[in-house]
Amino acid sequence: MKAFQLKITLRHLKPPVWRRIVVPAGITFSQLSMIINKAMGWNSSHLFDFEFKESRVYISEDIDDYFGLGNMDNLEAATTYVREFLESDKKFKYTYDMGDNWEHNVTVEKILTDYDLNYPQVIKFKGTCPPEDCGGVWGYYELLDILEDKEHPEHEEYMEWAENLIKTYDMDKVNEELK
Repeated sequence: MKAFQLKITLRHLKPPVWRRIVVPAGITFSQLSMIINKAMGWNSSHLFDFEFKESRVYISEDIDDYFGLGNMDNLEAATTYVREFLESDKKFKYTYDMGDNWEHNVTVEKILTDYDLNYPQVIKFKGTCPPEDCGGVWGYYELLDILEDKEHPEHEEYMEWAENLIKTYDMDKVNEELK
């Protein structure tokens, strides 16, 4: 079966957070969004989009509400298949949660012609993803500062909120869920 090996890197974070995944070629961009979210640690409860600068294409779930990005074509994520773009466009951007604005650089590392599974999988990773709804990259850095500062007036409140949200990444568990 044909598949794509992708490296997804969360932008603007240090230390870096990334995942290397393999996805079957016959999935839609709606499905790819769910796979990326599961692989990264997001829960898929927010809007998303894909931006292919080279092909000048923007792919979104709610295309009817789309306001436009200049001269780019607008496609519906649920009816657009990844194989239509990932063979020619080796880099694209995935944005998740338009409020927190989590931007991901996605690189097509390999096109596999002999993938023997019919489901996606994470094959390598680095780092733990920030929790959802923490305010994006800058909110995440602020959260970490508050968690480190026991004297901060909001330390206890943030500790309570974050203790169930910041988890060590478990690739085996994620891959079981992706099956």
